[in-house]
Amino acid sequence: MFEVKEAWAEFREEMGISLPLDEPFDVYVNGSYLATLLMSPSHVEEAALGFLVGSRTVSSPRDVMRLSREGRKVEVDVKGEPRRPKVFVDDCVGLVEAGVPVRSKLRVSMGTLMEVVKDFEERNRFHGVQATGAYDVSSGRAVIAFDVSRFSSTAKAIGASILSGLDIGSCIFIASGRLSGDLVSMVANAGAPVLVGFKSLLYGGLRSAMLLGITLVLIRGGEPKVLTYPERVLS
Repeated sequence: MFEVKEAWAEFREEMGISLPLDEPFDVYVNGSYLATLLMSPSHVEEAALGFLVGSRTVSSPRDVMRLSREGRKVEVDVKGEPRRPKVFVDDCVGLVEAGVPVRSKLRVSMGTLMEVVKDFEERNRFHGVQATGAYDVSSGRAVIAFDVSRFSSTAKAIGASILSGLDIGSCIFIASGRLSGDLVSMVANAGAPVLVGFKSLLYGGLRSAMLLGITLVLIRGGEPKVLTYPERVLS
């Protein structure tokens, strides 16, 4: 069993309907505007940190010296000159350019992987939001971030993992949204070796996994199919 910390999205009741909040937040790095992130107004600092690491704006979380939020503005001080990511846009904002190959030597049993899937499915109980989980199999701890898009939930999961002290190189990431190149590259840039998904897989997602050394697992009808680098999953 995993000890799981959940990063909740915020909701508002309107006309008898519970609606997830989505608001823009501007990220400034070393005093200069970098990007606007659309997300739930909770765990914003985690999202900004995950965005910087997942986009390779910084090469390491250790390069982030200060991170603070005031209203809808997040200010970050980093070592040296930040790299500015190239942005691609689809139905929800994503980004990917050249990812960093994963160096993890993690090996995980199929039983442990399916335990992660079961735990995630039991907790992924909110309508109108996406969820991304990071399960550290070395410590038995995990975080799950819920947000309005697969992009923002993944950024928050990466940031929350870093701030919680998880070993991302020992993490199984699991996402409720479709697996596209931007999402796979974000997870690879964070250093996670395994990514599990449930919905449609884009060709760009498969290609990114192959190029960046991520073990990609697709769950269909409750059955797992290991698509790339199957040596990480032991029977």
